Amino acid sequence: MLAIASAAEAVPPVLHGVMFRTGSQTSGLGPWLFDVNPDTGAATNGRQLNVNIAVGIAIHPSTGTMYGLTDQLGRINNQSGTGGKNLLFRIDIPTGACTAVGQLDPADTSSTGALAVYEGDLDFHPQTGVLWGVTTRVDFARLFTVDLVTGRGAIVADIVPGAGVQFDVSSIAFDATGALWALDTRYPSQPGPARIHRVNPATGAIEQTYTTSVALGTVGGLAFDPRTGALLVADGDFGGTAKLYRYDFAIGDLVPIGRTGVAIGNSSGFAGLEFAPWNPPCTGDLDGNGEVGATDLAALLAAWGSSGSADLDGDGSVGSPDIALLLGAWGRCP
Repeated sequence: MLAIASAAEAVPPVLHGVMFRTGSQTSGLGPWLFDVNPDTGAATNGRQLNVNIAVGIAIHPSTGTMYGLTDQLGRINNQSGTGGKNLLFRIDIPTGACTAVGQLDPADTSSTGALAVYEGDLDFHPQTGVLWGVTTRVDFARLFTVDLVTGRGAIVADIVPGAGVQFDVSSIAFDATGALWALDTRYPSQPGPARIHRVNPATGAIEQTYTTSVALGTVGGLAFDPRTGALLVADGDFGGTAKLYRYDFAIGDLVPIGRTGVAIGNSSGFAGLEFAPWNPPCTGDLDGNGEVGATDLAALLAAWGSSGSADLDGDGSVGSPDIALLLGAWGRCP
């Protein structure tokens, strides 16, 4: 008789948050990487990075490798000089250990260089797997792609909100369709409620702007929750609230989820958010072999009329609706 495996329980996917810094931008003190509960905002399992600045993080959707980026005053292993500026680095997620990949433009690390990074972020395009970055440049923000082997950046487009309008794009995130979103914290000369822009990545054109009533900190992070598609926002550093929010498109505002509890050195909150690649529990995979097939159907039929793990719709009894759910997932795990 076929034994029915226990049904996998739904668990929150792992959300990671990284601080911008914990000391001054040249102190060499590393920011911390945390695991964040997307349902409460609580941050746990802090581990310190061996870079002094992290403007954001991104995780490759296939390999699960985490990357980060330093800014124009960046250092790795507290080494002074130009070698840590505008540097793409890999992060060992369990330990926080960082290794250099390469600089966006090693030939020009000046403060006026075309790829000099101030506040910014990284994110992978979900369909192409290309790593994108952004850096804020006073009255515009520059979008670029990054070579994962060399770290070299290639300018794609500038996001320009309008003549004379200063804005501060602190984070970007692609949604599941490949649309690009940008968080504008409106710091420093025009402080006020944050804005969220949907941006054409090929041209930099702002397609739509969504307002909020919340004044966020200097830096922030964006991430889309793979379970629900909800847009999550966090902020930190100067003037930050050190909270995790959800942007509610129905009401047009940020809704607090909870405090992160992160405050180390002279900083708090996050400069980057990223979900690890997530495989949700597979409806109908009763034997736990990673796909839905004949053995799962046999297990369901053997449990007909009873309750338990084969009760896929949770109505208290295995029956026709459960077969429909199983057949709907046949041959795959969603």
